[in-house]
Amino acid sequence: MKGRVLVVDDDASMCDMLVSDLGELGFEVKARTAAPAALEALVASEFDAVVADLNMPGMSGLELCERIVASRPDVPVIVITAFGSIQTAIAAIRSGAYDFVTKPLEVDALALALERAIQHRALREEVRRLRQVVEETRRFGALLGTSPAMRRVYELLDRIADSNASVLIAGETGTGKELVARALHERGRRKAGPFVAVDCVSLPEPLLESELFGHARGAFTDAHAARKGLFVQANGGALFLDEIGDLPLALQAKLLRALQTRCVRPVGANEEVPFDVNLIAATNRDLESAVEEGRFREDLYFRSTSSTATPRKPASASPGSRPRPRSACSPMSGPATCASSRTASSGRSPSRGTRRSASTISRRRSAASSARTCWSRATIRPSWRRSRRSSAATSCV
Repeated sequence: MKGRVLVVDDDASMCDMLVSDLGELGFEVKARTAAPAALEALVASEFDAVVADLNMPGMSGLELCERIVASRPDVPVIVITAFGSIQTAIAAIRSGAYDFVTKPLEVDALALALERAIQHRALREEVRRLRQVVEETRRFGALLGTSPAMRRVYELLDRIADSNASVLIAGETGTGKELVARALHERGRRKAGPFVAVDCVSLPEPLLESELFGHARGAFTDAHAARKGLFVQANGGALFLDEIGDLPLALQAKLLRALQTRCVRPVGANEEVPFDVNLIAATNRDLESAVEEGRFREDLYFRSTSSTATPRKPASASPGSRPRPRSACSPMSGPATCASSRTASSGRSPSRGTRRSASTISRRRSAASSARTCWSRATIRPSWRRSRRSSAATSCV
């Protein structure tokens, strides 16, 4: 079957002829003798094309064409007219008709026009489907949105998803930082492993240490059995540390050692336990300012920010809508350059940040090159010092 065609003509004999002749040529044809009945048929059934007579009582062929284009723009309309003037052709095309044929009607010419129209419809549908597939592949997990800002977020996440580099997600509360973290895990090479999340604010320091690193039996009161920490539980997967900016300084030192050695020592234990996780951290604080004020370790900052994504809260949202992470991600200079500019203003030696971040630079370059991007030296870092209303540039370094 070449396609399903709806014929609309107030002349019943013309309808019968087209049903018969087009049917012999391989089309499945239905006929209606009035435009309102044709519109009802389009709602009730699916057709690949419509053939409509131009001059009909009541609703004309041009008006019917306009109605079909408005309600079913995917269905091509071919107009039949006995007046083959250029003005008629222009009026038919302006009404949205795909093509027109003149009387006396040649069935072969009409069949050829129908084949072209149906093929054109099939190509448009294929293009629409392929665009949808492309958009779905660009999306990450439960993240919503197709705006240019969200596309930049998807491109950024796609570049770092397959790397083993630590990722810092910086953004205001409610911008969907955990959604980004889960999307990264689901798209990454460790997606078969567990995704373990912990809120660094909700637990007191002693309990948080036990949660992260585990404890041995008898390490403290009520420690009747040994317990694996979250680093070990997340082995082979991802560990998400939410609100890492509120981590106590004592735990920051232990976390830094764990990231450097890839081993943890449970509370009260004598031996270290190795782990293999992808660290994803999130914060709503300005960690660069926290480093300068001594509230966050500079070496841990460099260790945990191999890549940084910055979701931003949308300016306005409709009531009841889900939070949609929006991002203004800016490739900034490498950590050595940033450390130099920051320490120069504070009077410290520029080489201090460079020495501490040497291994981080190497990991960032490795992550960028493995993702086949142009950011071989770039680290993506939040830019709190800029106005929140300004849009960050996306460029190659």
